[in-house]
Amino acid sequence: MGALRAVRTVNEPRGDGDSRRWFGILAVALAIVAVLRIISTYSVLSHTWDEPAHIACGLELLGNGRYAYEVQHPPLARIAVALAPYLSGLRSRGRTNMWDEGLALLYRSNDYVGVLSLARVGTLPFFLLTLWTTWLWAGRLSGRRSALVAVFLLATAPPLLGHAGLATTDLALAGLGLVAVDRAVVWFERPTLAGGVLLSIAAAAAVLSKFSAGPFLIAAFVALIGWRLVVGPRTGGKAFFRHDVWLGLGLGLLMGLALAWAVYGFGLEPLRAPNRPRSMVGSDGGASALPAPAVVPLAERPVWPTFVAGIRNGLASAAHHHRMGHTSFLLGEIESDGWWHYYPVALLVKTPVTLLLLAFAGSGLLLRQSWRDRDWRPAAPVIAAAGILAFAMTSRINIGVRHVLILYPLMAIAAGHATVTLLRDRVGALRPRAMIGVVVALFAWQAWESVAAHPEYVAHFNIIAGRRPERVLINGDLDWGQDLSLLSAEVRRRGIERIHVAYNGRTRLHRHVPGAVPLQPIQPVAGWVAISLWTRVVKGDSYAWLRDYTPVARVGRSMDLYFIPADAAASRSSVSSGAASALP
Repeated sequence: MGALRAVRTVNEPRGDGDSRRWFGILAVALAIVAVLRIISTYSVLSHTWDEPAHIACGLELLGNGRYAYEVQHPPLARIAVALAPYLSGLRSRGRTNMWDEGLALLYRSNDYVGVLSLARVGTLPFFLLTLWTTWLWAGRLSGRRSALVAVFLLATAPPLLGHAGLATTDLALAGLGLVAVDRAVVWFERPTLAGGVLLSIAAAAAVLSKFSAGPFLIAAFVALIGWRLVVGPRTGGKAFFRHDVWLGLGLGLLMGLALAWAVYGFGLEPLRAPNRPRSMVGSDGGASALPAPAVVPLAERPVWPTFVAGIRNGLASAAHHHRMGHTSFLLGEIESDGWWHYYPVALLVKTPVTLLLLAFAGSGLLLRQSWRDRDWRPAAPVIAAAGILAFAMTSRINIGVRHVLILYPLMAIAAGHATVTLLRDRVGALRPRAMIGVVVALFAWQAWESVAAHPEYVAHFNIIAGRRPERVLINGDLDWGQDLSLLSAEVRRRGIERIHVAYNGRTRLHRHVPGAVPLQPIQPVAGWVAISLWTRVVKGDSYAWLRDYTPVARVGRSMDLYFIPADAAASRSSVSSGAASALP
């Protein structure tokens, strides 16, 4: 471990045990406060688009031993969000698809908030794992002062807080993927049998949380190896050729396969489904229609681990989704093929400004140090983040910064290094003491931005997005269906008895908003109207008649509330009817 300790800069006094202990205590306090803030959002925000489906798939596996609703996502994160509801007695309802099943589970009783809260608790361990790994990596790189700063910046980052409060798969990828990248850095520096085992298990767990972790990790590993070759490693490469090094990776791979079998339910299936056409290879190399009697029964016996087909079918489904694309919105454009600059823009407008500025500064400092010392290790978090972002920019599925949450802890590590460097060294005409005021101001800005975002962390945008962030991003970043409970509270507060609603999501509308009826396209109505931003923007032509009215209020951050006078609605209806009758 001496080589790893050599990377640490001189930003914390050696032997100052009391100070270092206090850093740890403060980091734990930050984590506890963050968890309490996350839990406080459970009863405020309604379920998002994906949460019912994830709960349904997880409960199907836990309760029935099957994983058939949807295979595009692996089961690990879904098991995590379904575990607490399962232990509370919740069981699958037997609906034909995961969307109907998820809603049936949420609305099975009058305890909608309780069921949803139990599911969302399953994401918290991945949030804490992210903070813990960030603390370890930042401390190893730049000392505990830097680690404390990194934890503060993460524990107050609205995007991370928001998705840590949802029963989805995105935080699982961020936490487990970060562990895998961190273990890879340690293993590249000092390859050992134990390190290889940990690296393989961490990588397997990340992939089993979300299949996109696979290419993310490959991109990060390739970038790290490339940078190591460019700047020149301080240690020789002979250690990689020891048999125990590769034995560790092999053992870890076997353990990863065992983990995959476990999360897919320890099931077995035949090599060939019994109802498939039978054929055999004849002596001439052609296919024969008659099977060999001894071969076919063996092929149809359940001997093949279920996870093999699960992973194969899941990867095929994910690849198909990527080829088809996904309807997305960016800077006023609507596309299904995505944009190469989507994630850079999303990070620019969704990341707290303090974290953004310090991460840029820290990245530059770490790259300079790495190049100057011909040592690849200081720049590892920056290089890994660059590799992951480069791959993400090729994606055709652009539906939220949530898909690249793994970048935030890497940015926080760089930001922590920048902070301790600014406080220690002279920067231009500013002495270290003068920089204290700058750093305090930046931290106060981060804290204020985080508090102002509560409880709508998912829909948070920084000042770069301006006052109308719906002009920049919408789906997954601003409107994910999370504000229906807030609409219900607004309807009760105003005493509204009947309201037309155009909602972006799957729900049982009347269970949230009594007196609500769906707002039909191209049909002007009178009275109260609520419409989600995604619906209003993406299906704007169908609700063009609303453009002549000014919203009474913005409910939460994703729904506009209107009041339409009866005479205006009648006029609009007659115009619409006349236009329709004039059509050939």
